[in-house]
Amino acid sequence: MKTETKIDKNYHSIKESKQIYFSFIKGLKINFYDESNKITFEGSIYTGSEKVLINNQIVSKKRTFRRKTKHNFQFNQNEYVIKFKINSIIKFTWTCSIFKNGELIKEFECKNAQNEQRFHKKHSEAIYGGLTGFAFALGYISLYTVIVIVIIGTIFSLWYMKQFLLVNETFKVSN
Repeated sequence: MKTETKIDKNYHSIKESKQIYFSFIKGLKINFYDESNKITFEGSIYTGSEKVLINNQIVSKKRTFRRKTKHNFQFNQNEYVIKFKINSIIKFTWTCSIFKNGELIKEFECKNAQNEQRFHKKHSEAIYGGLTGFAFALGYISLYTVIVIVIIGTIFSLWYMKQFLLVNETFKVSN
């Protein structure tokens, strides 16, 4: 058995991936497939809850705020391990792998493409925030206007960042 990478080791948009769903509100959901079984890893940014489901039945559940987690479970006389690791909180990169009987079945690696952009494109919310604060300090806008701008800017920023999440899928291929 050898390991190859789909799409010539290129990353593709998380929107194009049918196995990964990410939302800042609903959290992360990763689907793995082994034979006819659907294995799902779900995690929440806010509550730290994680769970692993096989065919929509919970087999492992925990709550943690650590950067690395590991779920061990058995199904159909096979030993499975799912490892989830946050590589960088600031850059929003993570890796999730599933092992069956000690062998890697599939691995997803996510990175944020904004990390390679210039400062004014990557941190536009900081620039607009500075200009809003400057306008407020000079008395051109009210405090209520600042609050509305901050709320709208936060929602837009979270939505905008989601567009730049790229995923690399690695899986086991037979010779």
